[in-house]
Parts: sequence; C-alpha cells; structure tokens
Amino acid sequence: MGYKERKKLYEEIEKERDRPLISYVTSLRTSTDPRVHVGGQMAPDVITDFAKQITEIPDDKDEIDILIVSNGGDPTVAWRLICMLRERFKKIGTLLPYAAYSAATLFALGTDELYMHPFSNLGR
Repeated sequence: MGYKERKKLYEEIEKERDRPLISYVTSLRTSTDPRVHVGGQMAPDVITDFAKQITEIPDDKDEIDILIVSNGGDPTVAWRLICMLRERFKKIGTLLPYAAYSAATLFALGTDELYMHPFSNLGR
C-alpha cells in the first residue's frame, strides 16, 4: 500500500474514532546475512518526532490513538513515549494491525485501550 492510500486510511480512522492518530511503524525486515542490518528498532531518535507531533495536536483534543507495528527495541523509549502521552492526554488507545514485540508490547500495554486485529500479536 502506497503513502497516499495509507494517509487516506489513517484519516478515515481519525474520523471514525474522533481523535488524532499517530502512526509508529518500524521495519520488520530481516536478513539471513549477519553483516546486513535491515530491521528498524524503537530508538531514542523517535522521542523528538513524537514530541513534535504531540505539540501540533490542538489543545481541545484530550484523547489519542497510536497505530503501532514494531519488533520493539529500547524499553526506555517505550516508557518515555507513554509518559509524554500521559502528560498530555486523558485517554490513549493502541491500534495493533500486525505485531508489537518487546518494547512495542510494553508501549501497547501502557495505554488505556488496545484494539488488535485478529491476526495481530504481542510478545517476546
């Protein structure tokens, strides 16, 4: 699915749920070659991006959804992101269309609502 289709889908989700949506997707790709690293991880560089997105949401919005797909990464990052969201919003929902492992599982469990696709999963 291309960017335009994803953007339209995200806008439909926001409209249906009547709250802003932040999409956080890291690469799930792997390689059999140990010299090649193609996967993405939850890492500290996302914290400033999240902060920027949070500050752009109008003050009258007190609920938010996070769509997350990730194999995880640094658990401290998950904790910091949840803390930032909790300081700003009264209610946080996680939309999980596929997988959230490791630190992404911790992130998802730190929210108020967790909506999982029938084929999605948490773990590790």
